[in-house]
Amino acid sequence: MSQTKAQLVEGLNIDTSAPADALVINSSGNVGIGTSPDSTLELAAGPPRLKLTRNTTASTGNDFGRIVFENSVGTILSRIDCESTSGNTQSALTFSNGGSERLRIDTSGRLLVGTSSLIDSSTASTFQIANVSGPRLAIGRNDTSVTDGNLMGAIDFYGNDSNGTYQQCARILAEADATHSTSDKPTRLTLHTTEFGVSGVQERVRITSNGLIGINENNPGHYIDMNIGSTDVGIKMTSSDAGAYIQFADNATSGELSVGAEGSNLVAKVSGSERLRIDSSGRLLVGTTTEGVSGGDQFTISATGHSGMTIRSGTSNRGAIYFSDGTSGNAEYRGYIEYDQTDDYMRFGTGGAQRVRIDSSGNVGINNSSPGSYNSDGRNLVVGSGSGGQGLSIASGTSNYGTIYFADGTSGDALYRGAVLYNHGSDFMRLDTAAGERMRIDSSGNVGIGSGSNIQLTASGRKTLALNGNSENAISFSHSDTLAAFFYTSSTEFRMQSEISVPLVFRPNNSEGMRLDTSGRLLVGKSSSSKNARIVAEGNSDNAASSAEVYLQRGTDTPPDGSDLATIHFADNTGAAGADIRGRRDGGTWSGSSKPGRLVFSTTANGASSPTERMRIRSDGFVNAGGYLGTAYHRFNGINASGGDNIFVVSGYQNSGGTNQDSIVVFASADSAVPSSATSILRVYRHASNQRSINAAGSINASGNDYAEYMTKAGNFTLAKGDVCGINSEGKLTNVFADAISFVVKSTDPSYVGGDSWHKTVGAEPGGYDDDRTEEEIAAAKVVYEEALEAARQLVDRIAFSGQVPVNVTGAAPGQYIVPVTTADGGITGGAKNEADLTLAEYMQAVGKVIAIEDDGRAKIIVKVA
Repeated sequence: MSQTKAQLVEGLNIDTSAPADALVINSSGNVGIGTSPDSTLELAAGPPRLKLTRNTTASTGNDFGRIVFENSVGTILSRIDCESTSGNTQSALTFSNGGSERLRIDTSGRLLVGTSSLIDSSTASTFQIANVSGPRLAIGRNDTSVTDGNLMGAIDFYGNDSNGTYQQCARILAEADATHSTSDKPTRLTLHTTEFGVSGVQERVRITSNGLIGINENNPGHYIDMNIGSTDVGIKMTSSDAGAYIQFADNATSGELSVGAEGSNLVAKVSGSERLRIDSSGRLLVGTTTEGVSGGDQFTISATGHSGMTIRSGTSNRGAIYFSDGTSGNAEYRGYIEYDQTDDYMRFGTGGAQRVRIDSSGNVGINNSSPGSYNSDGRNLVVGSGSGGQGLSIASGTSNYGTIYFADGTSGDALYRGAVLYNHGSDFMRLDTAAGERMRIDSSGNVGIGSGSNIQLTASGRKTLALNGNSENAISFSHSDTLAAFFYTSSTEFRMQSEISVPLVFRPNNSEGMRLDTSGRLLVGKSSSSKNARIVAEGNSDNAASSAEVYLQRGTDTPPDGSDLATIHFADNTGAAGADIRGRRDGGTWSGSSKPGRLVFSTTANGASSPTERMRIRSDGFVNAGGYLGTAYHRFNGINASGGDNIFVVSGYQNSGGTNQDSIVVFASADSAVPSSATSILRVYRHASNQRSINAAGSINASGNDYAEYMTKAGNFTLAKGDVCGINSEGKLTNVFADAISFVVKSTDPSYVGGDSWHKTVGAEPGGYDDDRTEEEIAAAKVVYEEALEAARQLVDRIAFSGQVPVNVTGAAPGQYIVPVTTADGGITGGAKNEADLTLAEYMQAVGKVIAIEDDGRAKIIVKVA
């Protein structure tokens, strides 16, 4: 339409100076302003603007303008309104669909969805949603191949810095917790916050797809897993009234089980009733809220009926109550009550040692641990340990009796058929049998033997048992008027003599302890022997069925260092010894709690007249034998053996079969070369002429998987087992990629290691044959030597040259090659490449071929030296 024609349209005013396309209506009815239209209405300008102006003053609720979307029959489907919210000055932009408002942006810029009224009047609530069924916000990932860790959606929170830059300060993430499939969408939620003084958000809470919650723990294994780091308190619950509790229940719990705080007390309740508390003073109260008597109130048990405590142990274990006044040594059990379930005995201890034992038969031992070992008729109460002075005291009044009664009934004189009585008023001892006095010893030591209580121990009726001859005395024992034996004393001897062929038997406590038999053998602890020995001993004083013990003692309690405590000589009838065994003091401190001693074994050589020491067992348990004695370790020396001489044989045959059945043969070395003094299980020296150390008839098996050699490092750096490293032009190990001319991998589990000569830089180990320093000086020198040896070891490392080695590369597959690659800082690591993708240079530099993947994901390779 031309300008002239446009001016003919009523109400349409186009400036005659406007361009020809200021308004265009084409044949299709499309309208263009500033352009030829392709659409129903098209505007073009730089930039184009569309302005809707209300030409009258608006009241609240009036529209300032509206855009309507209708169908072909005039039905309004959707519309956009600019609605007055306060007269002619404020408005809201609303979006309607299906005849109802769906979205609104109010005059404060708040976005309202599903409501035209504010849910929260605060201008800070910029996004508000309402729905009759409860509003939902849906965030969807448009992807059909979701795998573990993929982001499903996020809500990020930003803060605005003073320079206008936004910085993330918190976020909520939904991520796939495993690969998604149809109807199976395992997803986790994580909450992230920014710590004070730290930039960047960090995960704080995780809810896994199976409902496990981790707080500062990204791999929860329980419904709530909390990592509180160095903080001592992880959860705090505070109640506004008396009591704060946690309740517990399983599928069989009836009532309530709760644990919590009441004031400063820790309380446990069952079905609302308190059962246990630890009060503010740390006292444990069971069944009561009131502690026991002071001094015994740390643990109180109460019940309305019978009350008690059960300690249930294993059938072969012990239950105990210990009384302690310290945290180490026997201060942890100065007093105790203990029950042994294996042997069914109870024992009581004081001063850190057992004092009373009641065995399974009810026998009581006071300072005796085996009352049942004694005579069956006298072991109900056993007093004493069987060593040193022991006794039983009965404390009575100064004018009263102290009494032991022997009863066989509970009435009449059956209560005291036998008795031992001491009268403190007159200081006499009396023995009763058959309920009557039979013997009395008065205060002067006179002995009366008789019947009844009329025994006279004083005045003319005194009955005294005494033997007092001028020069000789004897008590004889006869059988049918025939002399059998007698005791005899004179000024020159005291004799016990048997006139018949019977042994001389000693029976303390009505139990045989020793006898001299008719062959002159001294038998201790047994009644007969067929051995041609002068002395035969069996058992000991504590247990006849136990081992025999013989004590040989020196006559002083402070023997000098090196002096003999006792000696057993092996000699002829002239007393000349061919061998002896000696017990000697072995240095150290000799006191009540320290008795350092050694055993010395000596023999007399052919042509010699006295024994020479051949072997010793030191106080520290070390055995020295041969020609070099006194070392603080086990040692077996040849006697001035030459190189190649046989000095030690371990054999599997007895006295026939030949040397080819020997298991191990050790020969003298006589070579100055020494193996590495670094820590090991075995050091083997070498033969002086052929340099051999070990000849083996069979294979030598080792549990390791690679052969390695020590190499010197070019700098101070650390290699982990399985690390890839380089070799520089000096033949030294390097961790700098640019310095490497070849690449290797550190050994992980070597069977054999070569190049073990780095120790030579620190010299010989102290304590050799020519080292004449004291043991203390050698020990101090070894400390310095070990420090120097460790410093030298830090300068080398073991490198695999063949075999199987796990290399610190993950993500590889069997059949690939491990190729050295440079790290971002110029270091060296490894990467996996397929054989088909290798260049020749990469193949030549490769450190090995992957044959398997370890459980931890690392590649296991066959070593290839580049």
